[in-house]
Amino acid sequence: MAGELPTLSEILKEDDRYPLDAYEFVYEAIEYAKRKLARGKAASRRIRHITPAQLVEGVRDLALEKFGFLATLVLSRWHIYTSSDVGEIIGNLVRTGDVELGPGESVEDFHGLCDYRQELTQRFRIAVTSVDRL
Repeated sequence: MAGELPTLSEILKEDDRYPLDAYEFVYEAIEYAKRKLARGKAASRRIRHITPAQLVEGVRDLALEKFGFLATLVLSRWHIYTSSDVGEIIGNLVRTGDVELGPGESVEDFHGLCDYRQELTQRFRIAVTSVDRL
């Protein structure tokens, strides 16, 4: 029927850049970011929308929480290297009708916000100040 939205499985067939696990993780990161924002707010107030920047931060924080120092490796296996990749995934989810961008927001708003390889790697640098000889 004309005008029907594609399903996620149809999107995955036509755009195979990101595996299903990447989409599931981004969904989880959306909910994670909403819960994080809701902390400190009235319990009855549910966060309905997050900005691209808040989602990008949620992806980073959830990856660190779930995968620790392996976060970069896991995201790389899903082909998520930068915030632009998150934007592309969101763009596909918008096409399926599973998520909506806010007024005036676009997939381009995700570009340049975060390089996960750099951001996640910096969190686990070990500084060595001195090394004793054996």
